[in-house]
Amino acid sequence: MAAAALSVGLVLGGCSSGSSGTPDASRTNASTERGDTGSTATGASSPTPSGSGTPSAERTGDAHTSSSPAPARTTSAPRPTTTTGGGTSGQGGPNRGTYTVTISGQVGSNTFRRTGTVRVRDTVARVGTTNGVNAVDVCLISGSPAARPEVGAIWLGSNSACNPGANAANMDMGYVTVAGSKVTFQPDQRMSATSANHFTANAGLTACPYVPVSGELTVSVGSTGSLSGSVRITGYGGAMCGQVPYQATITGGSA
Repeated sequence: MAAAALSVGLVLGGCSSGSSGTPDASRTNASTERGDTGSTATGASSPTPSGSGTPSAERTGDAHTSSSPAPARTTSAPRPTTTTGGGTSGQGGPNRGTYTVTISGQVGSNTFRRTGTVRVRDTVARVGTTNGVNAVDVCLISGSPAARPEVGAIWLGSNSACNPGANAANMDMGYVTVAGSKVTFQPDQRMSATSANHFTANAGLTACPYVPVSGELTVSVGSTGSLSGSVRITGYGGAMCGQVPYQATITGGSA
């Protein structure tokens, strides 16, 4: 019993001396050498000798001991929900629907302003894709580039099923990323040979059809049904026509 009392006295004496509550260097080094991970309780006492019992809160208070507050745990701010492929139909992205839009921009050296349609729909193809399952499908349609070439006429969609008169192939044409109410489509150059997506820079029968080989289409839909976006792509028209940029803004709302 005398040895136990002496041990308790030493513990209390050690706590009362130096009111900062900072662990001494020997304990800190010992914890480091053991490779402990996580936060270490500040001001923790040595194991209580057998038979001495744990000092009560009242006795600890009498000794005027105080431990440093544990550091506040920090958590990173949640990131915006972003889905690339593998999305669940009906979850994320703009509200599904058909939107009437105005497309204003430049293709090659020609400026234009024309009407069109943006469609946002649930995922069309879940099997047989070579570039991942799209979270949603989106497309921009204006005119009929192949049958009636015009400046700025365009078919550009993440799945060929979105194009007018599409066949049953339902080809996945690229990569879709969803962040909140915004959806971004990037054409897959490997699918350009299908010509499902294409645009024209001039009018007339001699106009070259260009297939997108790079760039993106972005669309955002507001809570009231308003739509905004842009299309910035580069198209290839073969050896005779080369490459042409297509850049435009998109504005509109629910049809």
